[in-house]
Amino acid sequence: MSPPILSSPFLNLNTINTILSSPTPIPIEQRIQLLEAKIHLLTSSLPASIKSATTIPEQRSRYDIMERDRGTLDIDKIRVELGQTCLSQKIPDYIKAEMEFGIVDRNCKSILKRIEKSLIRQDEVVTSNDHMKMEMLDEVWIDEVKQVRIDALTGMILVEEGLGREARAERWRKAIEGLEGQANTPI
Repeated sequence: MSPPILSSPFLNLNTINTILSSPTPIPIEQRIQLLEAKIHLLTSSLPASIKSATTIPEQRSRYDIMERDRGTLDIDKIRVELGQTCLSQKIPDYIKAEMEFGIVDRNCKSILKRIEKSLIRQDEVVTSNDHMKMEMLDEVWIDEVKQVRIDALTGMILVEEGLGREARAERWRKAIEGLEGQANTPI
């Protein structure tokens, strides 16, 4: 990450969000630095339980897990934007974009697997009314995670085509078709 952005006294989310949402155009290089700084701030401010997405204690409720995954998904949305910005440079930075899109894809797959496991377990005792609310919440949540993953895979297609790897681009197209073909199922 660029030292001038990280050493700035204005390095806070409010300032970065204001600059990024400004109607005046921001040079792409600075936009990339601001998005990287935003990701850095968000990941460094997350609790340790959110940072390590690989371990989930069995005692946690679905809502605790979903809350942690929401933080991860918010960061993944910024990563998708960063990857798209890297591709929009005069000379696209395919490697950086591929890295960001790959992280998002991996995170979304992990979130979808956790959702599937929590739906299978259903170890919490709930009333029928609560069960209906959870199902509706799960459907919206699943769709949101799938959409972020589709955005990342679409970026991967652009990366692979830019690098001349058509077979890999076709692989990502098939993955998108598979995601779009699933009706509210996690994986």
